[in-house]
Amino acid sequence: MSRWTIASLVLGIATSMSCLAEEPAKAPRSRIIIMLETKFVEGRKLTGPPDEYVSDGDRNTIELVALPKGDPEPSRVSSDGQVIFLTQADLRSRKPNDALMDEAFDILEKNETQAAKTPAASGH
Repeated sequence: MSRWTIASLVLGIATSMSCLAEEPAKAPRSRIIIMLETKFVEGRKLTGPPDEYVSDGDRNTIELVALPKGDPEPSRVSSDGQVIFLTQADLRSRKPNDALMDEAFDILEKNETQAAKTPAASGH
């Protein structure tokens, strides 16, 4: 074997070993862990449409945001599950809030599972 062939083999083995040494992907958190680690916090006051509201970006919080009086839209959960928008009537009622919390946790759990399935970016 030429020394270039040996050098290529050594480089190939070293590259393969470095790929094996990478940390394995983390398993998604279970729903119960998500529920235990998540805190409900009061969100900022809406200054524009709810669709333009930017959450705090903390995966361990769900923001509760009051919709302005007279808003024609019903209470709802943001598409990422991080914000629950509540009508004035629902702020005083417990029943719709429970359903909205369940919906938020459904979305968070789905997002955890999808994130765990997405391969991490690798330089190899």
